Amino acid sequence: MNTKLIFLSSLSTILIISAACFSQIDISAKLTPSAINARIKELRMGEIIITTEPGANVEIQQIRHEFRFGTAIANSVAEQHPNAMSDQDRKMYLKILKENFNF
Repeated sequence: MNTKLIFLSSLSTILIISAACFSQIDISAKLTPSAINARIKELRMGEIIITTEPGANVEIQQIRHEFRFGTAIANSVAEQHPNAMSDQDRKMYLKILKENFNF
């Protein structure tokens, strides 16, 4: 059985859906903007309740998230690769990865 992959990209998410798991009708229903936003709300948003005095100023800052965000890395990061990066480039590359990805 052939499996087709459909990639849908927006500013906040990338969805990969296997066509082998769904009929064409099911896929179309899952790729509407309202369905995508509902799924994002279900999986990536939460609720917070804050109780304060009336009129109090409240400031909220998200300092981390639970969403795993990763990337592929260049083969040349490996020290044994034929076209390996210099130590200086490798350190900078890994520093930038650590700053931007958590998985």
